[in-house]
Amino acid sequence: MSCGGVTRFRNRRHRHLAWRDRGRALLLVVSAAAGIYGAGCQTAARPGTAEGYFQAGRLAREKGDYSAALDDFSRAINLAPRSENAFLARGLAYADKGDLPRAIADFTAAIELSPDDGFAYSRRGIAHEDNGDLAAALEDYTVASQLEPNVLHLVERGDVRRYLGDVDGAMADYSRAIDLDPKDDLGYLMRGLLESYQGDAARAQADYTHAIELNPTDGGNYRSRANFWVRSGRPAEALQDFEAAQRLSDGDHLFDAIQIHLLHKRLGMPADDRRLAAALRGKKADWPQPVVFFLLGRLSEARLLEIARQGDAKTVRDHLCDSYYYIGTVRLLTGDRAAARRFYAQCVELDHPHSVEWHFAQVELARLDGGTGATAGAP
Repeated sequence: MSCGGVTRFRNRRHRHLAWRDRGRALLLVVSAAAGIYGAGCQTAARPGTAEGYFQAGRLAREKGDYSAALDDFSRAINLAPRSENAFLARGLAYADKGDLPRAIADFTAAIELSPDDGFAYSRRGIAHEDNGDLAAALEDYTVASQLEPNVLHLVERGDVRRYLGDVDGAMADYSRAIDLDPKDDLGYLMRGLLESYQGDAARAQADYTHAIELNPTDGGNYRSRANFWVRSGRPAEALQDFEAAQRLSDGDHLFDAIQIHLLHKRLGMPADDRRLAAALRGKKADWPQPVVFFLLGRLSEARLLEIARQGDAKTVRDHLCDSYYYIGTVRLLTGDRAAARRFYAQCVELDHPHSVEWHFAQVELARLDGGTGATAGAP
């Protein structure tokens, strides 16, 4: 699935790893002694101060109350107008709400306050990328990787180079990330992705597997290799890895459940509708729930497509891509190859390389047209 809202299903683990790897980055408490900053200080903030509003905004954002977070971060900025972290925090909250122009403005303010901070350039690069300005994103990621050459910044730049068709540049960034930290799984994961995109299945498999060996508790690594197995026409191996990803349950649990359900059917195994339905428990009434209801026979094709067409242009593109792929797959499983081909073609026509399903549809379309379809890449 194509990240659904902001980054849900797109393979962007590194966006979230930045929070863990950046010791001072926005999740830390603050100190009245220097406005708002994050050097690991454990001083309790007083209500009504810049520090107090910053902490309140951080907690509101963690709960998903982005409007309250924005209000608190704005109050913090009013009281501490030279706080880089306050602008960074508000920029992230704007990005959470999908207000990318304001997010970019706040990240720019943070950069002006601290022009040597690679993290701020990286966050602005993400906002530019999500806003469709890949050239600006590449520029920011380049500065970030020069100021702070680390795995995350190199992978971010490598991703944009890959999207722009600069295969050699992307491969160089992923390989340099591995050289910088050969024990970090992310470089291997993304290099494996590019190798699979280029049709080098053996090297892709080796890199995906090494990523798992380095970080065997990360369900995302198993999920990425499972996607590779699907594209390579190896459903049994894909099923095994999706099962592992679901057990580790690192956030894309519903996507795993959908793939497991369909792979059971592809392999002629019993598909337990109750297990798929159980995956909905505790989930918000949001995409991809309609896909699950469709697979369970509770929604018609027409109703699924009607729901998919609701929202802004980006959301509609995401959801239509998913819908065309899953309708096509259900048609294929019932033996209607002509209809399956038609729906897969509609998915591919959306030209949505950030969507896992778009790449899956490319593979299926190639197979229906007589090719192997095994060399397609995925996000």
